[in-house]
Formats: sequence, structure tokens, C-alpha cells
Amino acid sequence: MEPISIIVHAVLTGLQFVADKGAGEMVKDAYANLKKHLLKKLDSHDLAGPRPDEKLEDWTSRLEQLIKTNGLDKDPALVANAERFLSLVTTTAKFNVNIHGSVKSFIQGDGSQINVSFIEPNKDK
Repeated sequence: MEPISIIVHAVLTGLQFVADKGAGEMVKDAYANLKKHLLKKLDSHDLAGPRPDEKLEDWTSRLEQLIKTNGLDKDPALVANAERFLSLVTTTAKFNVNIHGSVKSFIQGDGSQINVSFIEPNKDK
């Protein structure tokens, strides 16, 4: 992927993922760091996402042009920040579970299913 695509993809992902209340602090911090780097050359309204009357494609094209015009796609530290953020998003688990103590059974997931069978003990004995 080209550096400009990485940066734009990271900004789009950040707008969607970080707004989700499930994003962890590490992901939020990585996106804040990415935005901070971008805001050295861009205005905050440029990173706020498309206006209500603007198509996503138009906003993305405008952001790409701003990145090119300001030479941000040639900034290796910015590209590294974008890649780091994207790797955190893709490797961050959806669920954050901390277990302390003994656990006999644990199930996690959106589509988890459990089948339980009860067997009555033999009463003849």
C-alpha cells in the first residue's frame, strides 16, 4: 500500500474505530498521536470527517490532496504512526477479559453457543 493510502486509511479507521466506546486506551492514544502529527500541517476540521452534505469519497479525495500538497506522504514518521495505529486496530481483540482465580468454564464471542446435557445418576445402585 502506498504511504498516502496508509495515512488516509488510518484516518478513516480512526474516525470509525475510536468513536466506538469499545476502543482501548492504547488504540485511542495511537490515534491521538497520529492526529497530532497530522495537525502540524493540517487544520482540525480537515480531519473531522466528511461534512453532512459531503460524500465520503469527496472528503477522502480532499484529504488525499491535502496530504500530497503538504508532503505528508513523504514523512516516514507519519507513515510509521499510521501503520502502528492500523496494526493496533487489527490486532486489538474485541473483548477485553481479565480473569482472576479459578475458572471452571469460560465462553466468549458474539456467536458463542453452549450445549449442556444433564445425565441423571443411576438410582438402582
